[in-house]
Amino acid sequence: MKSETAKTYILVILIIICLIQLGILWNYQNHGFPISFLMSFFSSDGTDYTAADEKAAIEEFFVPYRIIVSNGWESHWIIGTNDKYFEQLWQNAKHHLTEALSSKKYQEFIPLEKWGECITKRGYSIEFKINIPNTLLKSLLDLENINSEDSPGLYKMMVVPGGYIGMNSTTVYVMDGKGIYKYTTGRQEDDLEDGGFEKLITKLEQSKDNNSEYKVFAELVNTERFNYSISPDVLFTYSSVYREYNNINWSVPGKIGKNEQDKLSKLDGLAKIVLGNEKDSFDHSIDSNGTILFKNLDSIFRIYNDGFFEFRYIPGTQGLEKGSISSAFISASRFLKRILALCSSDNRLFLSGILENQDHYVFTFDYLVEDIPVTFGDNITIRNYQQKNAVIMEVSRNKVIGCRWILMDFFKLKEENSYNMNTISLLEKSKLKLNEVSIRDMYVSYYMNDSRSSTILPHWIIEDRDGNIYAVQMIKKEKGS
Repeated sequence: MKSETAKTYILVILIIICLIQLGILWNYQNHGFPISFLMSFFSSDGTDYTAADEKAAIEEFFVPYRIIVSNGWESHWIIGTNDKYFEQLWQNAKHHLTEALSSKKYQEFIPLEKWGECITKRGYSIEFKINIPNTLLKSLLDLENINSEDSPGLYKMMVVPGGYIGMNSTTVYVMDGKGIYKYTTGRQEDDLEDGGFEKLITKLEQSKDNNSEYKVFAELVNTERFNYSISPDVLFTYSSVYREYNNINWSVPGKIGKNEQDKLSKLDGLAKIVLGNEKDSFDHSIDSNGTILFKNLDSIFRIYNDGFFEFRYIPGTQGLEKGSISSAFISASRFLKRILALCSSDNRLFLSGILENQDHYVFTFDYLVEDIPVTFGDNITIRNYQQKNAVIMEVSRNKVIGCRWILMDFFKLKEENSYNMNTISLLEKSKLKLNEVSIRDMYVSYYMNDSRSSTILPHWIIEDRDGNIYAVQMIKKEKGS
């Protein structure tokens, strides 16, 4: 009996070995060593990721679109991503958010129309471009003990340290698409360098650099004089203040190569960046049009002369489970971090969209150039795609199944131009039917609407509640005036 059992185990093992060997032989033909076949048993790609690598990838792309400090009903300052306070405020906000969502229930539910009262308090706001679903937020903050059904997502949050009014706690307002959730956390002050939050307020008030100082529409007592709808936290200036902005140039990343000979010399290095440890399982080639190709039996990468990057997992979603949004975001972050190495080290992406389809997720990302977003207009059509985002990525569970990416490097031009920042005047001169538009946000952006031009100028972008954008040309100050 024991002999028969042993024979059965041996037979099963031999069958498994045969199946693996068949897969190896099938995948090995003309494609080098079959890492991709073996890796399909263990992970989504051929790159070895440690827990630290995974955490770094997530933290690079789970970052606020912007952070704004408010001294109350008067001034609001955008904190630049390169400012040391940006990371400190974000880390403190994550601490408060974690503590808030770990509590059993919010203290108070506040209607969305009261958001203007929240953001005019003395504190700082954290803003994402979209609402982060609570299921994804739970994973990104490593929260185990929250009920996803009862907890909010995160679109924006306002942190109000209680120390300056003698309170022993901090009030946190979390806003998602449904409403505002009020929490109280235990810490009185935030841990900031150089004296804490009040010292930061004083520093900003005394600063002579007014390029980052704004007001918000909630502070306009006579808002009723406007016959249009606008979100209370939209930043604006209403006097004829001039601020300096540089135009920028863009180019195809130099790492891709300028001509066929240059590309051939860089092909092996490009393969290592794009494919990681799967490099030897792909064919590497350059076609007659100068397009770089990496291809095996189930995946194809293309990098075109104009910098357009395209990836397609040939089987698509066939045989794949949709999985959780958190596992999909982790896979997207890994992929982004790898391919972003083709661009300049100064390039930064922010999460600009999440769409949940029946069998996969779609994430979109866009560029920030020194804290100013790059917006693509309706005229940007590349390879028959109307590409409105820098990166459009499709992910199913732990597998990226498609990606379209406009690879760009940016260079700030030396000359500064002064632009009139009178937001109210710009709105009224925008030629938009403002009484028919519900404005969600307004901001300065580098607006690209002609891929043939290498220079991108700053514009005012008006964004409505449906996500439509309207570009308004900024008024430049004439030299000598």
